[in-house]
Amino acid sequence: MPGKHQKEPGHQPRNAPSAGDYVRSPGVGSSSQRVRYAWARLRFVSLNLVRACSLARVGAMACSRRGRVSGHEMFPSLAAWMAATPKSHPLRELFDDAQPGDHPTSFRRMVLGAFDTIISRLEGAQPQRLGGERKDFQKARTHDELRVIRSELVAGGMLANARVSFDFGARKGIPEPDLMLRDANLSIEVKNRTLDGLRELESELAAAVTELEAPVTIYLACAERPLVIKEDVRKAIVQQTADRIQSGLRGTAVTRLEQSWATTPQLDLSVRIADRSLVQGSSRVIFLEGFQSVPGNLQDAEAAVVKALEDEQKIRQALARPTILLVDAAVTGMSSFRPPRVWAQRLGSLLPNTTPFVGIAVMIPVLTSPDAPIALATRPSADPQDVLAVQELGRDLGLEDA
Repeated sequence: MPGKHQKEPGHQPRNAPSAGDYVRSPGVGSSSQRVRYAWARLRFVSLNLVRACSLARVGAMACSRRGRVSGHEMFPSLAAWMAATPKSHPLRELFDDAQPGDHPTSFRRMVLGAFDTIISRLEGAQPQRLGGERKDFQKARTHDELRVIRSELVAGGMLANARVSFDFGARKGIPEPDLMLRDANLSIEVKNRTLDGLRELESELAAAVTELEAPVTIYLACAERPLVIKEDVRKAIVQQTADRIQSGLRGTAVTRLEQSWATTPQLDLSVRIADRSLVQGSSRVIFLEGFQSVPGNLQDAEAAVVKALEDEQKIRQALARPTILLVDAAVTGMSSFRPPRVWAQRLGSLLPNTTPFVGIAVMIPVLTSPDAPIALATRPSADPQDVLAVQELGRDLGLEDA
């Protein structure tokens, strides 16, 4: 095992909060409970990767492609990972359209620059099994698949930037947590929680229309954005829509969606097929009323985050080694509307004392930054040595008491 990483006297992590960050006492839970958070000075971008990439592509169409420097020269670390990716990779079009003339604060430049920084940090730290992360990145075919791997890369990149030595966990044999700290008996397991039932439905409906080469547009309408659409229901909607298109049927079909645990337990989803020749580059699936709102409320978001503690595989890992469950809640309903200091306090009150996890954390990454705000709460009954390890990690990452 490598020795403890050394820091220069007075060293502060590069991503430590500034003096202007919020600092409060927890005010919840046991006095021994440590609740920590970090507030990164980031622009919160509400666009998801699917829509944002679409906007960037539209902008790229209006730009001349002659005599420009490619993304290979502009983003060398990312370019090495993109080299083996096919045209279907979610970042391929955005990467290929990159131009030197892109404004430094343009969405495309910032998204690709963030990926480049993350990868550069990781390659500088050289954690074991980084090659596996690279393969997962290259194999991504959907924006959701890319989002999942990006969560692990962001967490690892932040550790590397804070000079915390770690390795990616082994996947063969008995699976290990995603991030294994070298100098402490502590691990981090990264979990994505999506609270937006339309994401996969939109993707699968668009794929079905593309495969059928049908000149139609699908319009979706609902009173409010559904939190969850179960897989069997989603597949039935896609199959029914495809059958209607092939049979020449048009008009609207309505499906009742059940989400009994949510604030709105039932929703009627309308799927309307209209004959229309598509303008090149336009969306094949269009949302109508109800879909402009963010799904659910903060209570739904909290329930989704805490639900991650019940994942059986994650529990087995937590029983084998002290583990923090880090939940990427960027697309978990209204999670991003809550400041990290408030998330930290809420996690402290929501974390059950019976969970095997040492603690639970929430991060809200955005596509335009290599870093992410983090809120972390430690289980009051955790072993004192584990609590000390969590506290030291918090100091390395620049987290402050909430």
